[in-house]
Amino acid sequence: MKTNRILLLIPLVGLLACSKNNSTTPTPALQNAKITVTPVQLPSAMSTYAQNNSYAASVTGYIAAANGLTTFTSELVVPAGGTNSGKITASNARIAATESTTQTWTYTDPGTGQAVGYQVTDEGTSYLWEYFFRASPNASWIKVINASEQKDGSLGDLKVYDYQGANPSVVTAEYNWTKNASQYVFTYTDNTGPDYFVITVNNDKSGNIVGYNGTGASALLAYKYTWGADGHGTWTLYDTDGVTVTGSGTW
Repeated sequence: MKTNRILLLIPLVGLLACSKNNSTTPTPALQNAKITVTPVQLPSAMSTYAQNNSYAASVTGYIAAANGLTTFTSELVVPAGGTNSGKITASNARIAATESTTQTWTYTDPGTGQAVGYQVTDEGTSYLWEYFFRASPNASWIKVINASEQKDGSLGDLKVYDYQGANPSVVTAEYNWTKNASQYVFTYTDNTGPDYFVITVNNDKSGNIVGYNGTGASALLAYKYTWGADGHGTWTLYDTDGVTVTGSGTW
């Protein structure tokens, strides 16, 4: 289980703690546009099973990693003390569509010269949110977070960039989700691995997690967990070939 490594990605946004809360300059249409994805919820009995069964505990760990998404979405607000500014073009990622549909806010720390930027774009059927960092007034803006979601909340994605690394264009983590009236499907990709897992949760909180080693067409099945609305579940682990079962059981 790689939950610990996944969770290590989350403190990255904490470096920009000055970015909380709203600016005093209102632009309601875009300032109030928020991602609608909500934390994945498990049956209440799962917490009890997780205390006595390591596989049930693995499920709660993976869910916690998936719910780390909310740490990043909480940063997608106008920076405290931020003011409206011109559109930001980051050096490490694509820019938003057109000037007329984009609102941008920036805040610069007067002591260090470091700055953060927040940008929202109305792309017609969807919104695009971007979060940026600039190390000094003479430095280039670097994108930290890129997120988009359909306005009906049916699907979305969020990417976290290695903005302090040797190649800030590298996406270290990616979240994707789809929702309908009865089911929520959530994919988390850890590009430092690489590996990914897919969570499917139903309205009654039953669901499953399927994990893979690798990404794309070369990915191999690594594990599968399923659980019912009562919290009882099953687990299956696979060998490195992605086919051979190395263990299975229930809780």
